[in-house]
Amino acid sequence: MNLSDYKRLTVASLDGLARLLQLLTNYFKVEVGRKLLDHMQQWANPQLLQAALEKSIEDMHEIKILVAILKVFHLLPSSASVLLDDLVSSVVNLEVHLCRRESSPFRKPLFKFLNRYPAESAVYFIERIESTHFARIFAHAISCPESGPLREALVNQTPMLIDLLNSFSEQPRADTAMPVDEEKADPAEQARDSGDLVYKRLYIAMSVVALIHTCMEYTPLWLEERSDLLSALLEAWSAANSLTVITDQVSRLAKPVLIEHLVRSLLLATRAMSNPPSILFKLLEISGHSSGAIDVSFIFQYVWTELITKWSIAKRREILSAFLLRLGDSSISDEANSTLLQHLINPMVATVFTLPSIAAHDSGVGDADVTASGHLSQEQRSAELLRGQVISLIHQRVWVLHMSSSAQAMAVTKASVRLELVQLSSILMRHAVSAVADLRKDIIKFGWIFIRNDDIMIKNASYVLVSQFIAAFDTPAKITLQAYSSLLKAHQVESR
Repeated sequence: MNLSDYKRLTVASLDGLARLLQLLTNYFKVEVGRKLLDHMQQWANPQLLQAALEKSIEDMHEIKILVAILKVFHLLPSSASVLLDDLVSSVVNLEVHLCRRESSPFRKPLFKFLNRYPAESAVYFIERIESTHFARIFAHAISCPESGPLREALVNQTPMLIDLLNSFSEQPRADTAMPVDEEKADPAEQARDSGDLVYKRLYIAMSVVALIHTCMEYTPLWLEERSDLLSALLEAWSAANSLTVITDQVSRLAKPVLIEHLVRSLLLATRAMSNPPSILFKLLEISGHSSGAIDVSFIFQYVWTELITKWSIAKRREILSAFLLRLGDSSISDEANSTLLQHLINPMVATVFTLPSIAAHDSGVGDADVTASGHLSQEQRSAELLRGQVISLIHQRVWVLHMSSSAQAMAVTKASVRLELVQLSSILMRHAVSAVADLRKDIIKFGWIFIRNDDIMIKNASYVLVSQFIAAFDTPAKITLQAYSSLLKAHQVESR
């Protein structure tokens, strides 16, 4: 066929060239691709692009020829990787003028070319990720089922992604002091430049997290294999969360998008890794903190339907132990502990006793002396959940730490955490009396301290705990009368 005149190109002739390249690839030179790029530029003239805005472009003869030209490139010799920049730039130019994105007819043939040279393509797009159109094209390419080589190449470029995330996480915040530029005497101009840099890196971080989320739809174990990437993601979330005032409209949208992609990435990771406590806890912490910015109801729904109602008692014991071990850690916020208690720990412990179908172990086999019906008895359930160090951890990290009202003895300062700890104690008092009987003195001290709390919800929850204690154990009449007398006063408006 004659490639000297672009007007003589037809869809049939280009299809014939493609078939010939499949058979005789090594007989052609990369110059064939350069000539085709020149013809693309001639076909994509301004008059054509303007006319295409008013028509269905899929039916236009010129567009069909452009698509047919693109279909040839992935069949060119291996040295055709040098055409990557020119080819992608040409497609970007076409899409911008035609106002097309995912519906662009040019992307499918372009993606074949990118998957022919995945390593070069991954580096090329990562280096241009600050460009909106380049970032979107790459994310679309990664999302295609046929783009396995491209996703593998992206995973291999994990260090580049970490560097981009760290450049956002480690930079000074927009509202912190920046080094003075003596050439810019105007402080307002310096502040504006500083803010622009922060917002630019926020957008880049958002694009990186979006890429990671898209890739993890196919490679969910990525974060398990690269803990450094997980750390970089969490640092990026902390950095984005610290941006309390964002004046730029695009950046204001970038923050919740980054958080949502991060949450969904962590969900994919924790699901694929059988819900390790560290990642599951971080997922819930971020979800609880971000509930005002994005819809995280699907996370809490997943935790309830897929974990809390299905976990064996052995798995619950593992999760409960991991939570109790970190309960006194000053580096973990009360807000995080409150979210975990409310959405995971307390429901998880309560359902041990309220869902009879729960097995003792993941294999579905409980202890040797299960009941005749095949289910564990209430006492067996409590013994299975609280065996080993678990009951000791609850004793030391929940009850003992709160037996004094001194500031040093209080393990937490947030009322919501105290409330959840009182409710956890009530669950155990209601369903696991025999397991906690030896610790009853510390339990009643714990409950009695919080009866004097100023928060009315904590006070009433403590009365419930004390009442359950009185019902379960022989209690001095003095304590019983004090509790009863105080409950009689609960008719007051502030106590309702």
